[in-house]
Amino acid sequence: MNSPSSARTSRTASTSKTSGASQTSGTPGTSGTPGASSASQGEPVSEAFLRGARAAGLLTASVLGDCVADLTEEPFTGERQLLVEYASPRLLADAPAFARTVRALVADRGLPVDRVVVRVPGGLTMPEPWAPYLTYLRWTGEGDATAGQEAGADGVTIAAAGEADDPVVVGWLVRAFRAAGTARGSAVDEGAALDQARAVLDQPDRVTLMAWSEGRPVGHATLLTEAVDDVSGLRFVELLDVLVEPSDRARAVSARLVAAATSVATREGHTLVGNVVHGLPPDPRSAQVVAGLEAHGWRTSHRYWSAPRGDEGSRT
Repeated sequence: MNSPSSARTSRTASTSKTSGASQTSGTPGTSGTPGASSASQGEPVSEAFLRGARAAGLLTASVLGDCVADLTEEPFTGERQLLVEYASPRLLADAPAFARTVRALVADRGLPVDRVVVRVPGGLTMPEPWAPYLTYLRWTGEGDATAGQEAGADGVTIAAAGEADDPVVVGWLVRAFRAAGTARGSAVDEGAALDQARAVLDQPDRVTLMAWSEGRPVGHATLLTEAVDDVSGLRFVELLDVLVEPSDRARAVSARLVAAATSVATREGHTLVGNVVHGLPPDPRSAQVVAGLEAHGWRTSHRYWSAPRGDEGSRT
C-alpha cells in the first residue's frame, strides 16, 4: 500500500498524490464493478481487495469489523506513516476502539511511525485530534462543474499536450507537489518531486490538456484515464493536477480546463475524480473549496484524516 501522496504514480492504492490541482476537483468514480460489496454508511468495498489484504497479512479482524493497514513512507518528505486504507464504519464510529486498534497496529509493526492516516467514507467525520488530510470528490454530472469560476477566457485555446511540452508540464507538477508540502508545513525533496513528475508523464494513460494564450502555455490539466480504486474496485478518470499561471484570467482558464477534463471523462465512460489537499489545521480555505465544489455538482466520496503518532485519539 502507498501513502495518499504517492499513489497517483504507483497505481497500487486508491489514493492520489498531493498536488496543487487538488484545489479544483474531486474523487473515485462510480462505474459499476461486479463483486463490490456495500459498506454500511460508507463506500463500496471490493471483496478482492479484502482477500488480497488478508493474504498479505494486512487485514485485522475484530468484533467491530475489518481493518486494513500497513506502513508507508511519504515520498516527498520521508515521513513514516501508518496508512489505514480501510476500516469498517462501526470501528471508525467507536473512537476509543479505533484508537486502541491503531496503537496495536503500530506496536505490531515494531517500527517508528510519525503519522497515522486513515481513509474514511465521505459521510463520516472523525473527532479531534484527527484533521482532514486529503478529500476526494467525484463529478456527478449534475450542475456546472465550473460554476463559481469567473468568465473571461476569450482568446485561450485548449489542446492536447505533445512531447515537446513535457518539460513545461514537469515544471508545473513539481510546483504543485511543492505547494502541497508547504501547505502541510513540510519541505519537499526537489529530486523526489522531479522523479514523481516524470513518473506521471510516463503513465501510458496520461492525458495532459494545455491552455494556450497568444502562443504561450498558461496552464494545464493532467489526467489519468484508466485509474482504479483498489478499495472499491471502481474505475475512474483522475484529474491529477490543474495549474494555471497567475493572471486576471486564471480562474476563467482553470474553468475551461476543468470543463475539458469532464469531456474527456465522458468520452471514456467513467466518472471524473479529483481531490483537495488540506493544510495544517486550522485550515478554513480547503474546507471552503470542498463546500464550493459540493455546491456545484461534485460529491465527496471519501476523505483521508490524519493525526500525529501518539495523538490519534482516546487513551482509554
